[in-house]
Amino acid sequence: MEIQATLRPIEFRVSLLKNAPNPSGVLRNKLMQEPPLCCSASVVFALRQAIQIGRNDAGMKDWFANDVPMTVERV
Repeated sequence: MEIQATLRPIEFRVSLLKNAPNPSGVLRNKLMQEPPLCCSASVVFALRQAIQIGRNDAGMKDWFANDVPMTVERV
């Protein structure tokens, strides 16, 4: 099923709880850490694609290992 803008609710009201404690978070932080993790994964995939294109241009079509962390020495 294709998601379309017309499938959104007509009225969508959101509010945050004021003074809501969060004892399980670091320093009672309410932020989530997934966005930085996803951004760092996109860097790894972009580097892999750039290396693959460079290898294809050089005529090297074989498989290559791409282990993380991707340090300068490994790349």
